[in-house]
Amino acid sequence: MRSLRLPTGDALYMKHVYYDQVCMLCGRENETTIHLFTSCSYAHDCWRVLEESWSLASVESLHSWLEEMREALPVTMLEKVVMVCWEIWENRNAMLWKQQFMDPHIAVRHAISFRESWKTVNNVVHVDCRVLGQSAIAVVSWQLPPPGFLKMNIDVAMDAQRQRMGFGWVIRDDGGRVQGVFMSKSRGFVLSKGS
Repeated sequence: MRSLRLPTGDALYMKHVYYDQVCMLCGRENETTIHLFTSCSYAHDCWRVLEESWSLASVESLHSWLEEMREALPVTMLEKVVMVCWEIWENRNAMLWKQQFMDPHIAVRHAISFRESWKTVNNVVHVDCRVLGQSAIAVVSWQLPPPGFLKMNIDVAMDAQRQRMGFGWVIRDDGGRVQGVFMSKSRGFVLSKGS
């Protein structure tokens, strides 16, 4: 069964949204999720930048490909893989909407830099209570969920000057291993009724 969650060319066609289905990153094959992340020459270049000895075998299912990596790769490399997938998708969208293309070397560096920034922010936060004058500052660290549970962390950023916002979530298991990631940008602001 094909995954039609991402609006790739094949998914849009099945939903009766007609446009050129040829992959805009390589221009050689129709865009499917499997093609975009595994067989596209742009994706191959990104995976080789990430790891020179990356095995680029034929992939039948994106789900099984990700599952194999989840079982075989260390957490740090799996996090990089997720970020490179996100960067490939972002670059595809930049090509679609802005006709902008990012070199695979720059795209992978950007993905790794984003991951490192995210890790730094999450690792710098630690349990620490200090009294400064009359006020106390408490910084709380991320804690593992109980055994057998998952934990979802959600973050939102707003850019008032450009009238846009970004949000994302990450799900980790009781060993701290990433099980899922989602990030999105939107124009304007979504405010709750109480705002």
